[in-house]
Amino acid sequence: MVWRASTPPADMSRNLVASLFAVSLVSAGCGTPSPATPTSDYAVPRIGTSALLSGRVLDFTTNGGVPGATVEFGNLNFSGTLVPAATAVSDGTGSYRVAVVSGSSAIVQIDRAWIGQVQVNQEYRGDFFVRTGTCVARYGTVADALALHPISGATVTLSGTSVVTGAAGWYRIDLGCPANGLVGFNTTFVSVSHPDYPSRSFVAGRGVFGVSRMDLSLQKRDFPAVATR
Repeated sequence: MVWRASTPPADMSRNLVASLFAVSLVSAGCGTPSPATPTSDYAVPRIGTSALLSGRVLDFTTNGGVPGATVEFGNLNFSGTLVPAATAVSDGTGSYRVAVVSGSSAIVQIDRAWIGQVQVNQEYRGDFFVRTGTCVARYGTVADALALHPISGATVTLSGTSVVTGAAGWYRIDLGCPANGLVGFNTTFVSVSHPDYPSRSFVAGRGVFGVSRMDLSLQKRDFPAVATR
């Protein structure tokens, strides 16, 4: 397999590298709005066997398939450049397939444009949106961090908008298409709740900027202690 390096936008690259080393996810104070910063807190890596991941590359506005799109899964090096570990090209319907490791966490870019961070779980839905214009949204899956199965019935809330995940743990929150591609300004959180799990919050960005995939995870409380004689 040949690995190829590609370079995300400069401001994005700085944010991504900072996330690997910073104690906090977002710097305090004001500044230029940034996309969601990938972090291992989004999901707990639990490496399994190789799996064939499939999905579609979709036009955000029309929901139609986008053919000929190069989908790359990989991780960042110390300079903030994506080093792809797996690559696929979408077919005439926008569909693609690629071999990945179940439970692995990866950064995704399509045609060298930032898409988001994924955590591959069981029954994974590998859809990605492109051609987003100035629209603002977050989408992805909610999964059990340890069992790696999707969680249905989880409530995901962002900027006052809430949705409930379906059978595949899928969620999508649309926040409109403002001219500057930004909703809000201060550090913004995505919160996730479910009756069977403790609630969690994740940083969506300094304000919510653009459209990106953001896979999330929940982890059950500690198992009750076993009674002993």
